[in-house]
Amino acid sequence: MNSQHAPNCCPAPAIAGEGQCQDAADIFAALSDVTRLQLALFIYRCSPNPVCACSFPEVFNISRSTISHHLTRLVNAGILGREQQGKWAYYSIAPDFDTRLLDVVPKPRASTTHKPKGSHRDQNPFCLQTKRWSLTNGSCHCARTSQL
Repeated sequence: MNSQHAPNCCPAPAIAGEGQCQDAADIFAALSDVTRLQLALFIYRCSPNPVCACSFPEVFNISRSTISHHLTRLVNAGILGREQQGKWAYYSIAPDFDTRLLDVVPKPRASTTHKPKGSHRDQNPFCLQTKRWSLTNGSCHCARTSQL
């Protein structure tokens, strides 16, 4: 039944265009994977600071190649933005992405927040000077590895 032939008691709204629906379907498909949703939430909750790709394997305890695959899907869907700085990529929420989709996921309680055991993030979660994850000595992981 289309809007031109709908009975007067049940007026039909205009149908969304195929392009609009495909864009939304791509976003929903990207966020339908638990790991990708966790990655998007992690980056969103670090906003406005971008997150270095070096942080993900330790935080999520999965390989760099798997992380890379998931991040690529999120970037291609328009959820994340990616900025290359030297050998490291930094991820942030794309400016055009509607973050209300991520707001529906409740924030974890402090006792359920994932922290790798013995992580430098236990004592020094974020380096305010470099706007990156810190090590216990106060230097950024990215700066330290680029000096090696």
